[in-house]
Amino acid sequence: MLPWSSFLVESAGLDDSGAVTVSGKQDSAGITSFRVQAFERTYEFRPKQLEKLKGVHANGMELLLSGGRMTLTGRMLTIRLSRGFAGDVVVGKAITIYDSGEITIDDMPSSAAQHGVARRTVAFGARSQVNAKALGRYDDRTNRSHHDPPSRDS
Repeated sequence: MLPWSSFLVESAGLDDSGAVTVSGKQDSAGITSFRVQAFERTYEFRPKQLEKLKGVHANGMELLLSGGRMTLTGRMLTIRLSRGFAGDVVVGKAITIYDSGEITIDDMPSSAAQHGVARRTVAFGARSQVNAKALGRYDDRTNRSHHDPPSRDS
C-alpha cells in the first residue's frame, strides 16, 4: 500500500451542483490538512475534525452527491476516504458535508467485517450487498437488498 503525501481531486459536479474540490496532506500519523470546496463555500477542517481522520493513511477516495429533492436535509456531499489492499477496505471514514454547513465524520465498516457476504457473491454484486448489509437493508432469506425490485416469481 502506497499512501498519499498530498491529494487534490476536482469534479465539475452534476447538473447545477457546482464544482467540488477536495485537497489535503497526510503524514505517518494520518491526515494533517483537509479542505473541501463545495456548495459555493470552502470548508477548512479544524484540529478537532482532523483528529477524527487520524489513522486513515488514505490511498482511495470516492465522491458522492445527493440532491435536494432526494433528501430531506438538502444537498449533501459524501467523501469516502479509505485505505485498502487489493480492493478490500481496511480503514475508512465517511465525511458528509451538508449545504447547510454541517459536517459529520463517521467510520466506514471494513471489508473484512463484511467478508462472509462478499465471498458468497461476485465482484460488483458483492459491493452492493456489503453496503446494503452494513446499512441493515439486506435480507439473507431472499438474497436481495430491500431496495431491489421484487422478482416476477416472488
